[in-house]
Amino acid sequence: MGFVRIIGLSGIIDWAVIIPFAGLAITIWSVVISIVATQEVYHLTRGKATFIVLISALILWTISLMIFVGPLSFLYEIPGQ
Repeated sequence: MGFVRIIGLSGIIDWAVIIPFAGLAITIWSVVISIVATQEVYHLTRGKATFIVLISALILWTISLMIFVGPLSFLYEIPGQ
């Protein structure tokens, strides 16, 4: 449950991505907060905490891609084949 709480707390500032040109900086800051919080909660080195945060983000991104792009794949079919 600790990791879910970390991701939730780091996502508090994500509402501010609606500000133009601030989205990238806020996203990077959110990742940094997640890494430091993971390091502190689980008493890991910064490298291990970074690995955990980035791998979990990659897994969630892949699952989201499969869920949302798969059903829309018919839009990319070449007609007549």
